[in-house]
Amino acid sequence: MSTPARRSPCRSSQCPRRHEHDCSLLGPESCLYRMPDRDYSAIQQVLHSRYYIGGAEVAAFEAEYAQFYGATQCRGLVNGLDATHLALRVMDVEPGDEIIVPTNTSIAT
Repeated sequence: MSTPARRSPCRSSQCPRRHEHDCSLLGPESCLYRMPDRDYSAIQQVLHSRYYIGGAEVAAFEAEYAQFYGATQCRGLVNGLDATHLALRVMDVEPGDEIIVPTNTSIAT
């Protein structure tokens, strides 16, 4: 059995969390960011609602986003596949229709 890689403590002299984490993956500047309390509260609200996809928070975000951009609607989607599927439906693409795509779309596909 191999020994797990040892994490090195943060070496940034400006890091407020010095020695509590390893910032070597993202670089020392990553440890200087502190998420605002309102963002923590929003995340906790979503987690407590148990609606990680959909739910009141997503509906509120969609409405606010649409209003900001002057759109009549907005839909938050889970991933690119859902976005592609929705785009094809909006364009009335039917089974059997020809769709031309580049040979390399994404490393994941």
